[in-house]
Amino acid sequence: MRLTALVLLVLAAVTTAEVKHGKSGPNIVVRGSTYEAVIAPDGCLTNLRVDGVEFLAPGVGNTRGAYLYQGGVQRTDSVKRKGNRYRAKTGVGSIDYKFLDESMEWTVTNASKAPLVLFMVFRDDLDAGSVDGRALSQRVIVEAGNRSAWFRNGSKLAIEGSDRFWGPFARTHQVWEARIPPGGKRTVRLRMGPVTKDEWGSLNKLLDPFHGRDVLVLSPREYQVIQRRTAAAGEVFVSGRVKDAGLPVQVRFEGKSSDGEISNEWRAVAMDPETRRFSGRITLPAGGWYRMSVRRGEGQAAGQEVFVNRFGIGEVFVGAGQSNSTNAGEKRTKQASGMVASFNGTAWRLADDPQWGTHDTSGGGSFWPVFGDAMFARFGVPIGVAVTGHGGTSVNRWQPDGDLFPWMVRRLHQLGPGGFRALLWHQGESDVRMSSDAYYRKMLRLIERSKAEAGWEFPWFVAQVSYHNPKAPLFESTRNAQARLWREGIAEPGPDTDTLTGDMRDHGGKGIHFSPKGLKKHGELWAALVAPYVERCLKE
Repeated sequence: MRLTALVLLVLAAVTTAEVKHGKSGPNIVVRGSTYEAVIAPDGCLTNLRVDGVEFLAPGVGNTRGAYLYQGGVQRTDSVKRKGNRYRAKTGVGSIDYKFLDESMEWTVTNASKAPLVLFMVFRDDLDAGSVDGRALSQRVIVEAGNRSAWFRNGSKLAIEGSDRFWGPFARTHQVWEARIPPGGKRTVRLRMGPVTKDEWGSLNKLLDPFHGRDVLVLSPREYQVIQRRTAAAGEVFVSGRVKDAGLPVQVRFEGKSSDGEISNEWRAVAMDPETRRFSGRITLPAGGWYRMSVRRGEGQAAGQEVFVNRFGIGEVFVGAGQSNSTNAGEKRTKQASGMVASFNGTAWRLADDPQWGTHDTSGGGSFWPVFGDAMFARFGVPIGVAVTGHGGTSVNRWQPDGDLFPWMVRRLHQLGPGGFRALLWHQGESDVRMSSDAYYRKMLRLIERSKAEAGWEFPWFVAQVSYHNPKAPLFESTRNAQARLWREGIAEPGPDTDTLTGDMRDHGGKGIHFSPKGLKKHGELWAALVAPYVERCLKE
């Protein structure tokens, strides 16, 4: 959808006017005529207020508002000023902030041999936005683009220099991203000011996230699986917006849990009349699929109902590794129970192959539908999977300074602390020439840093993986490292997939990937090992 009626935002720099510099405690505060920016002692720009309206959201997980990321948030011990510029230099690169009266220029330099990412995490109550002139029909998106404009409470922030936008991060936040290649440089330009009457008029005509209704539901989403907290229950986060704040918001749930029908009485949900946002956390029995109805008002005065037809409280798992963790199987498989869903970072759907959300966007078959069906048969609750793998990859690419680590961690952040039961890792075929000690050390680093970045202690299951073909069915160096992770309690034992030989493999038993028979057995092996762990957790 084109913003043809919207005055496009020009991102040209202007001359420096009354830019004021000061301090608030250890923080540096810079004020232009339309904005106030705060640089923390670690070099991250933690706040950006446009005419008093905050756009950034520091402190969501380990985020810092606007910050550099490579295997973790990049921080510096000092920020140096020269005129209207500030420079924060880290071990892998630097960011130079140039402050003008109504705009800024940030120059990011990558001095390392790995990609360096500049992130901005926005507040979760933005009103609207556009990317490369396209109006956003949803507040949280995944989309490539260079120019964007964001609107909140009558203020606008226009930015040039991005690669992509993604969310939901921590369920509701939008993330702006610019990826700087090794040895590269990127200039990001920002311009701030009030939203004009004409701009708001054009936006309001073109942007109708309500689709003609009075209520927009943001959470839960269709086919979403929410990780249960106990054997009996979990907590669903209900959120959305209403067109006007004149009437209260109520929700109700219908469906069957493992113990029978759930209560379908209407419940009030808190609403902020200024932002017209409603949100609440409601405990529901484990089970599903459930149906959620949302309405405004009560009884005969209630308005039109809006529905989320299928979501559940169950078990969620993240997948990572190389091709046999993604969609490299000989034929696609389908989940048979109707109770297994997959998550690609923004949306959920039934987990029929190919699994979405993988880094390699592969299109073949996987073990995930069989695994999900087996887990549903065991526990009687919906099963969710979020697969992040990439075929043919060494553990080196999954290291904290590698390109795949942020991809995996992004999914962990999107699910949030406690948002999944465990991570299932299937990788090793590409590293059979690596020494056992080296592979062990790299896996240990990967596991420990992933937990630190996610901000909570979650289990890793590591499969025993080294098979290449019938003439090279196993390699002890890789197998010994994987078994050492088990023995030392660093990871839970995954299946020994080197035992899946013969007609379990593709190309008539000569390939490295799995045949339909092998995919079935692979999924069953995973379920046989993961299910007892889940049962132990549910007893605690």
